[in-house]
Amino acid sequence: MRIGKSRNSLLAVLMLCAPLCLVQARAEESFVVYTGTWAPYVGSGAEEGGSALNIVQLVLDDMALAAPLQFTDYAYSYYRIRSGSPGAAFPFFRTPERDREVVFSKPLFTVTNRIFYNRQHHDFSDGGADYTALRFGRVAGYSYGAEVDALLNEPEIFASESLAMKALLRGAIDLLPMTESVASALLLTSFPNEKELIRAVGGFTSNSTLHMIAAKNADGRAFIDGFNQSHARLIAAGVISDADPSAITAFTSKNDVVEVVASEGFPIVVGVDSQDPSKHYAIPQGSRAIVIEWSDKILQPSNSDRLYKTMVEESVVVIVSGPHVGKELRVKNMHLSIIE
Repeated sequence: MRIGKSRNSLLAVLMLCAPLCLVQARAEESFVVYTGTWAPYVGSGAEEGGSALNIVQLVLDDMALAAPLQFTDYAYSYYRIRSGSPGAAFPFFRTPERDREVVFSKPLFTVTNRIFYNRQHHDFSDGGADYTALRFGRVAGYSYGAEVDALLNEPEIFASESLAMKALLRGAIDLLPMTESVASALLLTSFPNEKELIRAVGGFTSNSTLHMIAAKNADGRAFIDGFNQSHARLIAAGVISDADPSAITAFTSKNDVVEVVASEGFPIVVGVDSQDPSKHYAIPQGSRAIVIEWSDKILQPSNSDRLYKTMVEESVVVIVSGPHVGKELRVKNMHLSIIE
C-alpha cells in the first residue's frame, strides 16, 4: 500500500509540474532563423543554397551566431517574428504596415518587381492596363512593396507562387505581381513549356529592397544592430555585394530562333539580302537564325486553307550560324522551323 501511495503521489507531483515545465521550455526557446523556398534567392533546403541565403549565412558566421535555419512558409515566418519569438526571418520587403510590427535590417539588396500577364488573353506590352477592371492574384503573406500593393484591389490569394502562376496560365486571374528573377526561375523550372506565354506589363517596374526582420523588442533590435554591422563589414571587405546577386531580365519580347530547312520542290534554301534585293545567298540546311520580322501573311489568319502565298512570303532573319553569320536576309516562311 505504501508503494502504491508513493507512486500516486509522484504522478500527482509530475502532473502539477508539467505546465510549469512547458512555460520554462518556451521561455528558453532557442534563436531560430526562418526562411522559405524562394528561388533563385533561397532554395528548398540549406543544401540547395540561394544567393540571399548565402549572404545571410556569411553574415551570421561573421556575427559568430550558430542559429539553426528553419524552412517554412513566409506567412508563418512573419507571424512568429511579429509575435515576439526569439529569432529572425528573411527575405522580406519593407512596408509601412510591417514597420509598425517588426524591426527591419538595412537592405540586403534591391530587386525589381513586375506585374505579369498571359498573352493568350491580354496584350499589355505597351502598358495601358486598366488595373481596376482586372483580376489580380497574390501569394499569401507576400508583399512587393507599397507601390505594387496599392494596386491590389481584392486580389485572389494563393498558397504558393506556383499555384498563382498556374492560375495566370489558365486565365483564372489577369495579373500577377512577382519579383522578376523569381518569376523567371519559376517558369524555367516548373513551367518550361508555357514560359513564352507570360510577359511583363510594359512600362511598369517597381524596385524594392529585401531585408532581415526580427521581433520589435530589445532582443530583436540588438540582433538587427549586430546583423547590420556585420553586413556592412562584409560589403566593405568585398566579401558580399549590395547589388542583386541573381538579377534576371527575361521578360522583354523575345525573338524566335529558327532553323533553316529545305522544302519539297525547293531543295536549296535561298536568302535575299534585306537591303539589296539583287544579292541572293544559298543557305545550308541546319543554319540557325533569329527572326527579326515575320511576314504580314503569316501573322494574319487566312480566309481559306490555300496558304501557298503565305508559305512563299518572306520573313526577315539574321543568320547566326553557318557561312552567312551576321547577314540579314529575307527567307521564305516554309524554310523556317522554330526551335526556340
